[in-house]
Amino acid sequence: MRSTPEKVKVTRRGNKLYIEGIVEHNADDRYDFDKGSSGDWSGAYDLQEQGLAKPYMTRRNWKQRVTGTVDIDGWENGKGHILKNPKVKWDDFE
Repeated sequence: MRSTPEKVKVTRRGNKLYIEGIVEHNADDRYDFDKGSSGDWSGAYDLQEQGLAKPYMTRRNWKQRVTGTVDIDGWENGKGHILKNPKVKWDDFE
């Protein structure tokens, strides 16, 4: 699965980061049935061997709106900001 931010904005107000935007997810899965795999256990491998089933691909694409906050809790010398209390909400966009 691959997730790509389309329009994500992070804004700092005081010691808090505010996140808002849209993320697109893409997932392509190939289903093939090999001996010893879950396809074998379910009987799909036998069907494939008999010519009654074949491997296939599924493709899924969807967008979600993401909103959230993260607290900035100081600075660790040489490492950067210390981030705490992430609160993120995902909602279906389309």
